[in-house]
Amino acid sequence: MLEAVSPINGQFDGLIRWGGSGAKLLASGAIDWVASRSPEVYDPNTQMDTGKSPTRMEAMVISAQPIAAVEIARIFNAPRQNVYEAWSSSEILEQWMGPGDDMETHVEAFDLRAGGAYRFRMIARRDDPATGPAGTHYVVGGRCVEIKAPERLAFTWRWLENGMDIGQSLVKIELRDFSNRTELVIVHAGLPTPEAREAHREGWEACLDCLARYLAGQQA
Repeated sequence: MLEAVSPINGQFDGLIRWGGSGAKLLASGAIDWVASRSPEVYDPNTQMDTGKSPTRMEAMVISAQPIAAVEIARIFNAPRQNVYEAWSSSEILEQWMGPGDDMETHVEAFDLRAGGAYRFRMIARRDDPATGPAGTHYVVGGRCVEIKAPERLAFTWRWLENGMDIGQSLVKIELRDFSNRTELVIVHAGLPTPEAREAHREGWEACLDCLARYLAGQQA
């Protein structure tokens, strides 16, 4: 979980902690690991008022009050190594990463090591209420926090460009081996509003649907 630490006069100092065996995320982007578990809290440092109803993609980044993390579990009919490779290969990521088939994803940077940077550009293929007009670009990036093949990945998550930046949140992915099946658990903590949480939940569910289709094709 994430906790915003406010040691001085109740003011947020730019520090975020991930509970359990999680990470301490500094405003600078540096990350240290901590052991204590605490409630998810996020510093909403950007307000967004477009004067219109947001698309699902825009709702992901509208800032307000701290909320609980998104947590999703899925079982895939594929070996854990195959699922891990789908997350760790830039070529494979471009085949499934994105909230549905209406989005085209380009991996612009992908340095799979602790501290390594990644950057994904998602482009709407057609007009859609969820993703906006055709040709709209959504760019997300961050840095890898932990890579433990083939069990775990953790990375910061930050929307870039088009006025969508609200600072960093944290995504953690656990892969659990069940013979030739794999349980995936994704936790996305630090999202700032119920609307953002719901939009990210829908986005991750759609991404995992795409991943399931990719893995099924590989098994065929």
